[in-house]
Amino acid sequence: MLVPLTQSELASMIGAGLPTVQRALAAFRREGLVGTGYRHIVVADPAALAGVRPGRRPGRNP
Repeated sequence: MLVPLTQSELASMIGAGLPTVQRALAAFRREGLVGTGYRHIVVADPAALAGVRPGRRPGRNP
């Protein structure tokens, strides 16, 4: 699934700072959950991404 938005737009939508979103997306990329490119985010594994618990620190297991 391709989501056409920037990291800044995502940060604004969820009420987070851009550095926080950048760190989370980097971790999710390392885990193979998302891919990113110019003005888009590709959700590579929607089921796994949906299973990420709120408050979980990206890149770390529970």
